Amino acid sequence: MLQRVPMRVFYTYLIQEREYGEDTLIKGGCLYQQFLVDAFTNIEEDKLDYIRMNENDLQSNLYHNISEVMLKVDVHGSSTGKIILLSYLTSSPRYMINNYQDAMGNPDLFITFTCNTNCSKIKRELNKDRAYKHEDKPDIITRVFRAKLLDKLKFLKSGVPFGKTIDDVCAIEFQKRRLPPEMPDKNIDPLCHEIFSKFMIHSSCGVARPKNVCAKSFPKKFRSLTTLGENGLVCYRRREFCDNFVLKNGIMLFNDNVVPYIKQLLMRYNAHINVEIYCQSMIIKYLFKYVSKGPDMCRAILQNETNDEIQAYLNCHFICPYEVVWWIFQFLIHSRYPLVESLQIHIPFHHTIVFSSNKSLQSVL
Repeated sequence: MLQRVPMRVFYTYLIQEREYGEDTLIKGGCLYQQFLVDAFTNIEEDKLDYIRMNENDLQSNLYHNISEVMLKVDVHGSSTGKIILLSYLTSSPRYMINNYQDAMGNPDLFITFTCNTNCSKIKRELNKDRAYKHEDKPDIITRVFRAKLLDKLKFLKSGVPFGKTIDDVCAIEFQKRRLPPEMPDKNIDPLCHEIFSKFMIHSSCGVARPKNVCAKSFPKKFRSLTTLGENGLVCYRRREFCDNFVLKNGIMLFNDNVVPYIKQLLMRYNAHINVEIYCQSMIIKYLFKYVSKGPDMCRAILQNETNDEIQAYLNCHFICPYEVVWWIFQFLIHSRYPLVESLQIHIPFHHTIVFSSNKSLQSVL
């Protein structure tokens, strides 16, 4: 008996690694990467076509704008508004704005956890049959990173590293491209110093490139105490020790080039984990708007055009194989605790109206 399955489930079946059987597809290297991107494109276009054809040509506009159109005797719904993507579609403009607003608040810590593609578990899986490059097996990379991420979230909420957690926000970023922050003593803890040297030293500026201005403001100033700056950012203690350094490319790097970290997390996950104290809510905007904004681009037109959010979403979408696998497997994209209930507040006559394009504006108002 034949059974229909969603397109995403079909592609999930295709990219599974099996003990017995042909795995020609997932051994395809660059072709496998291209296949994944094409698969994601098919899934998204199928979903968006359904939205375009089955959601009654939904459009939106402000109440007072529709009233102005009515005064111009143009009373058909298709002549105003824009074709919209609703907030349930992940990465749509309303999805990002809603999550940003729900997460607004002053956080205590901002922690970034970067996938280490050279960790022992990933290397073991990549070298099972033959030596693969990590970019040729995005399914392995994403599975291992997800397992480590879930373990890290559980560990942070356990109360061991920072005490009781009241609330938390987590967002996944696919890149296109300890407190206080000081080096561990290599004589006291050589293993930690070795891991630290791999992941927590900013080595591309300062002495290495004296004519370049660092976007991250490295090297930092040496300080004997941790203080709170006028802008609300924390200035960490960075003591000047001449006998404790990391040697990279023949250059000695000291505490002024250390990325803030927590020793316990660094040792547990053997990866780049940046931990920062934040007293401002602006970091939430980074989480849900900046990391999901897609590639930089400019859209210019020479004639009037319908404001079509669906087409803009397709035209402006940047995707990589790692993100494709993450989406196809339906792994966690963001999480938030506790849950937030949205209450709509608006200025009179400035609330948004969602309407069908085949309705008259009199019926809409």
